[in-house]
Amino acid sequence: MSERNQLAHLVGLGYTNKIIAEMMGVSVKSVKNLRKSFNLRKKDICGQVTDPQLDEMVTAALTRNPNYGEKMVHGLLASKGIKVQRQRLRQSLRRVDPQGVERRKATTLHRRQYHVEGPNSVWHIDGNHKLIRWRFVIHGGIDGYSRIPVFLRCASNNRAETMLSSFQRGVLDFGLPAKVRSDKGGASTYYTLFSKLEDDGQLDIADDIDLMALHLVFLPIINDHLGIFQRSHMHHKIRTANNKTPLQLYHTAIDEGHHVDVISEEEMEHYRHQDAGFVADAVNVPNGIQLTEDQQAAFTREFNLDVSALRLEQDQISYFVAAKDFLHNILNN
Repeated sequence: MSERNQLAHLVGLGYTNKIIAEMMGVSVKSVKNLRKSFNLRKKDICGQVTDPQLDEMVTAALTRNPNYGEKMVHGLLASKGIKVQRQRLRQSLRRVDPQGVERRKATTLHRRQYHVEGPNSVWHIDGNHKLIRWRFVIHGGIDGYSRIPVFLRCASNNRAETMLSSFQRGVLDFGLPAKVRSDKGGASTYYTLFSKLEDDGQLDIADDIDLMALHLVFLPIINDHLGIFQRSHMHHKIRTANNKTPLQLYHTAIDEGHHVDVISEEEMEHYRHQDAGFVADAVNVPNGIQLTEDQQAAFTREFNLDVSALRLEQDQISYFVAAKDFLHNILNN
């Protein structure tokens, strides 16, 4: 890795000049000079966003994630390559969400101390069944040391191979864990929305066509939401870890000599479910009806889903209702 690429990587992870100097084995003054010569100073990568633009971004983030606080919003922006000073972000939050700022101030979380040797020493695996009524299951895993969400995916079934596929994707991205623990619990952002659709008579869970429309519309939306959360969480600063981000914790430990087993695609072919150390709960998720190729093509032409255009709940509901009516027409005629 070239000197510029190494420096850009460390700057991108959010390290201070002092820490970068220690990791590169140079003086702080040398880091400052290098950042200046490579246009990687804070003023080069921050301040490119105006206050109105920042307010618009923060509003969009809170519209989609109303429970996000300052650190998670900062992490979300950082995951998109947008570097903003914390003071500017704090001021923006006060402008666009003053009530939320005060509400979060009144809420204090007391976190228990938790010690793990290093990255991939243990992964915590969770199967979230809060949406099972609508035949959605969320599979997630988090590295116990760095708090990186190593995988997070919503599926339309809870078969062991589905859980394994998500787990394998995490292994390919972050390496093989030494231990895996199975956790229970969790909540869902979409539980209230789907319940509302039922209460309003817009969704009948006994109707396979309604459920097909729900999955065709909301499965990509939910996975997009989970992906945004995953990336935001990787870049948010953790108070109990000296304000390091999960990515910083992960890379720092590796740089300091902690070994991580990296596995290739070819090696993954030989990796079996029983080796992962977890057992997926059996949940009966009935198979729905299937579209023919012509029907699928007709649906795709009519509903070319653009997740980015469906950030608001009302837009998602309208899109679902239109998709449901379309499917009823082509399947019942």
